[in-house]
Amino acid sequence: MRICKSLRIPFIIVVVVVLTAGCFGGNLGGDAKPAAGLEPVTLTFMLPQTHFKEFLKESIRQFEEEQENVKINVQVIPDNQWVNLIKTKVFTNETPDIVRIDKSVMMQIGTDRFVELEESEPWMERVIPAELESKRIDGKAYGLPVSSNSTIGIVYNKKLFSENGLEIPRSIEELWEVCRRFNELGIIPLYASDKDSWTTQTWFTSAAPQVAPEGTWDKLMTNRANWGDIGEFAQVLNDMVALRANGYTNRDYMIATYTSAVDAMSSGSAAMYVSGHFFINDVLKKNADIELGMAPMVYGDRITQIQSQGMFSIFKKSEHAELAKAFLDWFSQAENMDVFTNGWGYTPIFNDQKAALPEWLEILNRDYIRPGKVVPHVDSLLVGVDFMDFWGYQQELVAGDLTANETLQKWDEAYAQQMKNRKVPGWAE
Repeated sequence: MRICKSLRIPFIIVVVVVLTAGCFGGNLGGDAKPAAGLEPVTLTFMLPQTHFKEFLKESIRQFEEEQENVKINVQVIPDNQWVNLIKTKVFTNETPDIVRIDKSVMMQIGTDRFVELEESEPWMERVIPAELESKRIDGKAYGLPVSSNSTIGIVYNKKLFSENGLEIPRSIEELWEVCRRFNELGIIPLYASDKDSWTTQTWFTSAAPQVAPEGTWDKLMTNRANWGDIGEFAQVLNDMVALRANGYTNRDYMIATYTSAVDAMSSGSAAMYVSGHFFINDVLKKNADIELGMAPMVYGDRITQIQSQGMFSIFKKSEHAELAKAFLDWFSQAENMDVFTNGWGYTPIFNDQKAALPEWLEILNRDYIRPGKVVPHVDSLLVGVDFMDFWGYQQELVAGDLTANETLQKWDEAYAQQMKNRKVPGWAE
């Protein structure tokens, strides 16, 4: 079933009704009108707060304008509650029609809760193969790919570095010196937004792969090592705390948010922030004239890369699964995906997309991605692990309530219980 621009989704609704009588078939098209008195249909769409960006709101408005009798009811969930709330919705059988979900979270919930998408879906043949494969589970597709491989590192203000004669730090020692210099200039060296725990953990999850001894991740997955046994991990956490303790971040880091980080970087009051593609794009929306770059974490010369996991997926409990599929097809069209991927600063996901990459992303591709100077992010190394507890422990760490060793010990306990609950090989009771 291919949805083209001339097709009215209300006609799909009529066909879905006919489908229940066993009369579905043929190719949809033309200027079909909804049946008289047809009630509007509402699709529910759940996603995390930071994902409900203006460009997505505009796309949803456009969809609703084109499809007269279809509405999208967006359920926006605070980021820190995201994973737990999805699990609660599944447990209580109150799932929406469509959800923005990562492969790792889907694996925690179970693929049996989601609609498996057949290879005959009209958008399948247009997906760049690597972007589809990175989201398959046991060889099967359970969602429309909506995120591409992206990088995480130190986002920096090029002008602040150049006009003050400073080089991008390549080691932790160089970072201390750069921070000291910016501090003297009255510029926030490295912004921290620890009210949002998902931003706090970015330092560790993008730095840990740079320092982990060979074989660490396999040992952690198979119960042959503990997180607290790896001294390099404790050092990375101690460095994160030291940045705050030495006054090299904003003083209000415990109440600062991702949004305030965007404001600080866009205004030029902060020189650096650890984040990903999406952050650069959000800053540029606030200040189109600012010049930003991204450098690797200061523990190596490779950029941290997250293998794309993001999908728009349909819950099996959806009463409008066919209509939800039609929405996914509409969203997959090149002109719609160009808006979406440009909004996030992603590379193309479909092979017929035409949008050009921004300069900063071209530089990343040239210097790191194409030459293969990348290291996988923790989420890509331990797919299916729920790190929400670890995020919270790191929030306690920077608040001064835990030491680095205590943080890792608490995470070891939560991690072990999670692996046992999932019955991962090597973790039997």
